[in-house]
Amino acid sequence: MYLTPNFHPKAGSGYARDYAALLDLYSTNFGQSVERPVATYWPHTIVPVYFRLKLLDARAFSHRDSDNPAPDDGAQDYTPLLTNLACAGAMSAYWPTIVMCQMLFPRLTAEELFGICERLRAPEDDLAGLVDDARYSAIMRWAKRIAQNPKVISKKDFAELGKAGLSTREIVRVTQTAAVQAHFAMACSAAGVEAVIDGFLLPVKKFVDLDPFVDGADDKLTCSPESEVSASLQNDSNELISFLSDDRTCETACLDLVRKELGWLPNLLNVTCHSPEYIERHLYALSVLDKPQTSEFHPRHHSIARYLVTRFHQCAYFSATTEQNLIDVDQGSALLLAVTTGHKRDALSEQDSVVSALTKRLVCNAYRTKAEDVEMARSIMGWSDAGYVDFINTVAIQDSFCRLALALHVVPDGRLLRFPER
Repeated sequence: MYLTPNFHPKAGSGYARDYAALLDLYSTNFGQSVERPVATYWPHTIVPVYFRLKLLDARAFSHRDSDNPAPDDGAQDYTPLLTNLACAGAMSAYWPTIVMCQMLFPRLTAEELFGICERLRAPEDDLAGLVDDARYSAIMRWAKRIAQNPKVISKKDFAELGKAGLSTREIVRVTQTAAVQAHFAMACSAAGVEAVIDGFLLPVKKFVDLDPFVDGADDKLTCSPESEVSASLQNDSNELISFLSDDRTCETACLDLVRKELGWLPNLLNVTCHSPEYIERHLYALSVLDKPQTSEFHPRHHSIARYLVTRFHQCAYFSATTEQNLIDVDQGSALLLAVTTGHKRDALSEQDSVVSALTKRLVCNAYRTKAEDVEMARSIMGWSDAGYVDFINTVAIQDSFCRLALALHVVPDGRLLRFPER
């Protein structure tokens, strides 16, 4: 762990209530008492606003409704767990991947679990035979695609999910689950989470210790900034949005909540309202993303990070908002030009360059983050644990929303996605 966990919320605080709620949620899900949060939540305790977000994530992951009820024989619906496993594994987020592998495949040896991890991260592996269910296999392939290359998702991919029996509502839900897991996986890697819960996990070694890609073959494992999106995919966007809109099932209350918070209805939230259990989470995450949550993370660096994530993904949905953020924070276009083109390097400070390099590392292969990278960055940026947590969550939240928008081919709104000043 590159950070010092905080396990002592002040009695009566909002953080203390969220802490208790998370323990209750896990106790319910696992059918036994849970006395502390799963280790991957540790870094989020440092800035309580992000711990609150992880509680909302966990609630959404745990959602069940009559759309896909559990069978009478008590068998579980493994959709959320398999979606999370495929996404985390594809991003080489080792800790959550091993946790979920052990939950799903408890009888396998350590070597067999490592083999599953390698299959999940190999771009060419379609995961055939990993699970003996066509629906689950399609879901895992979809989640893996979102993790590794959401820019190339097309109507054919949607059709494959339909053939496997997923409704529009389920497709949107699985896509949101995968995108949120991408945030979780990136934050785990960037925070160096490798802790072991006694009696539950294998001794943990980072992928880099066993890694056949150690010489850099995976430089763009989960994002290829220089790749081109074909014109045919871009032209699919309106058709896909129309396809999703034809089967609207969300409640009016869901849309009303969005309009109350933002004053209007962004396309991204309009589409995701097909599966509304994530809406409260998305609204909260977008509001947190709107500005730095600590005084240590300067608005200039916050704007640089958000812009670069969007640029690396070539995500048109957030382009106008993140470009304007850079212009506003610099009171002109010099910073935008410097970050975009590399010209006028004198417009970039050493801190700007550190934020840029770290952002690219997290988006393209976060699991390669090492303790010395973090310490170097913290020394130059002057970040405490809180400042670093603010940075990694900003990158991870923006990344997850880009993946969500790309996977569902959401067209830009025609206006900036910002929250009203309160």
